[in-house]
Parts: sequence; structure tokens; C-alpha cells
Amino acid sequence: MLTDTILDRTPVWLIYAGTVLLLLAGNELGFRLGRWRRASMPDAEKAPAAAIMGSTLGLLAFMLAFTFGMSGSRFDARKQLVLDEASAVLRTYQRAQFLPEPQRSECSRLVREYVEVRRGLSKQQSMAELQERVTRSEGIQDALWKVTATLADRPSPSLSLFIQSMSELTDLQMKRVRAAVWNRIPPAIVATLYGIAFLGLTAMGYGAGLAESRTSVPSVMLILTFSAIIVLIVDLERPRQELFEVSQQPMDDVARRIQTFHPVS
Repeated sequence: MLTDTILDRTPVWLIYAGTVLLLLAGNELGFRLGRWRRASMPDAEKAPAAAIMGSTLGLLAFMLAFTFGMSGSRFDARKQLVLDEASAVLRTYQRAQFLPEPQRSECSRLVREYVEVRRGLSKQQSMAELQERVTRSEGIQDALWKVTATLADRPSPSLSLFIQSMSELTDLQMKRVRAAVWNRIPPAIVATLYGIAFLGLTAMGYGAGLAESRTSVPSVMLILTFSAIIVLIVDLERPRQELFEVSQQPMDDVARRIQTFHPVS
């Protein structure tokens, strides 16, 4: 069963606005706290405070780079899975042509239907619509296995190859669902990322309060930049991205090639 989280259902612009407000609040809190501490803090303690602020921002930059790299690699893996599944579908269809009738016609029809279901996946669909397409895909796979089972008493090399392609198709379906919905960065890492970002901007504001020298424009620019990177990470991890999309072009190419075998009349 496909499920989504609050972040999955929230528009990306709202996530960005909330992230910016959170970091702005942390920066303002740190500035007020630093200005309050300025009067009672000896000058000798201000230099270590500035070093701690720099270390916190450095840790934030490291975490952003590390998490963005993880999200980017997972996104690339999802794109590769689409290509692998498209190749498996084409192999399945081609090997179905070597089956005897009526299994050949029935399997070919089911594979064409499977392609249409899989190529219809898009980021505009709701989670319920995606669940419906996944269920339909599984139903078509079950139908293919049932047709193949009728040939169990007539083993042949062609049947063995077709069964191998069917197994690949089933495995890739499960891998795509797992990669899109389940195999994601743990929520604890995302929460830690937000926590470090909040503390980092609070430390920066604290340092500005101690120095009684606030640079508003650079601070806002830094907040906007960090927020944009965090939102990119969040969107890359969602099953239905708004800023990114796993292209279904490989499946469209397979549909075009299949039509050369059976052109639509």
C-alpha cells in the first residue's frame, strides 16, 4: 500500500516559505540573544563564539552536501530503473512472439496493456491514482503468469526465455515501487538537517548580536540559499516531485516499437 507523509502532500512553495521563516526566526533569535549577552560578556570570550559560529555553518554545509548527494543518487537510480523496466518489457514482448497460439496473442495483448499503464505514470497524479496503476500492473502480471502456466506441460527454450523475462519484469516493478516510496532518506536525517540549519543561523545571528553589527542582506541571501537546497533535497525524496520528474520516455519508446509489430488500425 502506497502511503505519503505531510511533506509529500505539501506544495513545494509552502515548504520553501516555511523553511525560510524558520531560518529567519532562528537568525533573529540568535541576534537578540547575542545583543543581550554583549553587555555582560568579556571581549576575550567573543572570539571563541565567532569560531563556534563558523564551525556550525561548516557542519551545515557538510550535511547539505552529504544529504543532497544521497538524494541525487537515489533520483538517478529511479531513472535507471525506468530504463531497465522498459528494456525488460520489450524483451518480454519480443519473446512472447515465439510462444504458440493462443498464448502468443494473449500475452502480446497483456504486455501492450502493461506498457500503457506504466507509461501513464506522472508527477501530477495523486497517491491514490499511483496506487491504482500499481495495482493494475500487478493484475496484468498475474494474468501473464496464468497464461504462461497453461504451457507448463509443453516446456521449450522459448518458454524458458519468456519466463525469465517475466521474472525480471516482476522484480523491476517491485524495485521501482520500493525506490519511489520506501527507499528514502530517513525522516530523522531530514529533521536533523532542519535542526542544524536552525542552530547554524541562530549562531550566525548570535555572532552578529555580539558584534553589534548586523549584515541583513548577506544573512537573508544565505538563508534563501540554504532553504533552496533543503527544499531541493526534500523534493528529490518525494514519490511525486514538483521540481523534478523521472522521465517515462524509455517506456514511450517501447510503446512506439511495439506498435511496429501491431500497428493500431
